[in-house]
Amino acid sequence: MSTYYDLYQTPNPDGEDGEGKGLHARILPRGTISADKFRELVSKATGFSPAILDGTLQAITDELHS
Repeated sequence: MSTYYDLYQTPNPDGEDGEGKGLHARILPRGTISADKFRELVSKATGFSPAILDGTLQAITDELHS
């Protein structure tokens, strides 16, 4: 999987234009897939059933929110 990004000048918090401005990268999204498509791809790649993947993803989400 590749990641595409672009470089942007880092703004000066003091609002002054000076030399030596730094650059920072921002990810450029190149498309998204639905949860169903993600589940299908992972299921085909691993052999886990879609139901097991649904339960696992839900458990991970629940833990991240708690």
